[in-house]
Amino acid sequence: MYGLRICIILLVVGLAWAWTQEEISKLLSAERTRLEAWAEGERKKAQSRTQDDLDNEVKNRVEKKRKELEETMSFTPGGEEQGLKKIADKLDAFEKKARNDVKAAWEKDKKKDYKDLIDKKLKLYEKHLLEKQRRFEEMLKGQRETLIEENLAQERAWKRRMSSEEIEAEVTKRFEKAKGGLRREAVEEAHKKNWSEEETREWLDKRSSEERLKLKETVTAEAMKSKPKLLTDKKIDEIIDRERKRFYGLTFRRVGDN
Repeated sequence: MYGLRICIILLVVGLAWAWTQEEISKLLSAERTRLEAWAEGERKKAQSRTQDDLDNEVKNRVEKKRKELEETMSFTPGGEEQGLKKIADKLDAFEKKARNDVKAAWEKDKKKDYKDLIDKKLKLYEKHLLEKQRRFEEMLKGQRETLIEENLAQERAWKRRMSSEEIEAEVTKRFEKAKGGLRREAVEEAHKKNWSEEETREWLDKRSSEERLKLKETVTAEAMKSKPKLLTDKKIDEIIDRERKRFYGLTFRRVGDN
């Protein structure tokens, strides 16, 4: 029976692994499609750049360089004009270089092959997904073990309550509370029927035995009713599978969309 249970658990884990691998493959495929669309957009952007775009890009770089030079260069008294000329000369040289650099970079962008970059991004993404999967499966393993342990704990508690020692202890406890009433009942009966002390004691012993038997039946019935509804292996698998699908259906796909 234990061996069969292990086989069932291994089968479920194997099926879950296959299912999650399929989910990861879907996410990677969707991410590749997204990255390829992004790369196509970048290529189109590179192809559509105009002379005005080039001029604006160079202008922005020159302005940035001008601010850097003005902040870092210091002028000697009376040497402001010479200092400004020096900045202008530096900016002229910088502008020529910037124009050539931007032209070269944009030409390179037109011919850029994004395949290696996409593959690299996908490897990183797959690594991220697999790590996320590993952590979550460890959490699910812990959750499964907790459910099994809770099951066993409930079963042990119920078996203790059903043991003859526990039942007898509960019967004794209740009988102790009922003894006073039985004694009063014996005195009343003895008074009505004019019994001797021995007759009264015999009646009390008989009623006490009847009361203990009745209490034992009641306590046993209550213990039987308290039998916990334990989770079957199949039910535990369903709970874990539901958690797994919720996780991959929400968390994983949300990661894939970002």
